[in-house]
Amino acid sequence: MTNPRLPRLLAFAAGLAVALPLASCGKSSKSTAPVVTPSVSLGAAIRLLVPATFAVPANLDTTGSLLVTTSVDDTKAALCAFVSGGGLTSAGNVYLRTINGPPDSLQLTQLAGITNGLSYVVYYSVPYVAEGIKIPFDGTGYHVWNVKGSSTISAFIDSVQSVDNVDLTAPAASASVPRASDLTVSWSDGGVAADVFVGAAVISSADTTRHVAAAAVLSSAGSLIVPTAKLAALPAGAATLAVARYRLAFRTENGHPTSFLVEAVVRRSITLN
Repeated sequence: MTNPRLPRLLAFAAGLAVALPLASCGKSSKSTAPVVTPSVSLGAAIRLLVPATFAVPANLDTTGSLLVTTSVDDTKAALCAFVSGGGLTSAGNVYLRTINGPPDSLQLTQLAGITNGLSYVVYYSVPYVAEGIKIPFDGTGYHVWNVKGSSTISAFIDSVQSVDNVDLTAPAASASVPRASDLTVSWSDGGVAADVFVGAAVISSADTTRHVAAAAVLSSAGSLIVPTAKLAALPAGAATLAVARYRLAFRTENGHPTSFLVEAVVRRSITLN
């Protein structure tokens, strides 16, 4: 992961702004019709770019648009991608309501271009990360999106209720975790919401491409298990436990399926032995 405090998709988007040329249109000697470049799919973008520290809900609708607000150890960010005709498309200007103003809204940056022969359009909040996006992650406040719309995505305003950080009770910070037994991850503030879940992943520090994830459970369960069979696949040594609490809301915005994901991640250093 390029920056351990940010979702890899945001870091990727920032890098693309510098590293990739914008797509250019050329004329063919046989036709004047514009060249239509196929788009990166949302599912492919998620598989390639979302880091192991984030819980990607198993029931996420990758055929629809996705608007995400995240907090990683209290560093907040936002990103979104809009789907039309199976590809990523522009939705015009996109704003996220903040809690301090003026101004009371943050305009996300739109980035479009070509990578590996596929077009992409994504929105991200990278320029504002240094100071942090001022949106609540308290389990009570709402994250309000204002999408101005385009020729492919109609304008809409909608919101999703936030989640708060998990208060981990086990394992302890810097705990020594045996790979030969199940790892129980527990928290003290489960709540009663029927639409809030917790997932966990263990990532090797020596090789961050090696990681395992536990099946998500309702936050109200208070604990989950990373099974021995998965832990045994990781090398001994330093690792990171990432625990994510999230809410995923499905909506239909002017006929377009749209998902709103709000996720708060806390990380803890552990040692696998």
